[in-house]
Amino acid sequence: MEKYEMNMLEYISFRRKQLQLFTVQEINGFISRMLDILELLQKRKIAHRDVKPENILVRNHEYFLCDFEDSI
Repeated sequence: MEKYEMNMLEYISFRRKQLQLFTVQEINGFISRMLDILELLQKRKIAHRDVKPENILVRNHEYFLCDFEDSI
């Protein structure tokens, strides 16, 4: 398993403590990445039923969706 810096909830809290607001470009990039991930999941008929900040990992300003469960 790869190492990630923090989850999105921790990242937001960290940025707030550093008084670093998210730029419009950062927000657009994040939303675009999440929509791309959700579109890929939909095409593969995979449902992620727990999308929340704690399940979005951050590494080097890249975002990854985690916490998939088998529902067989």
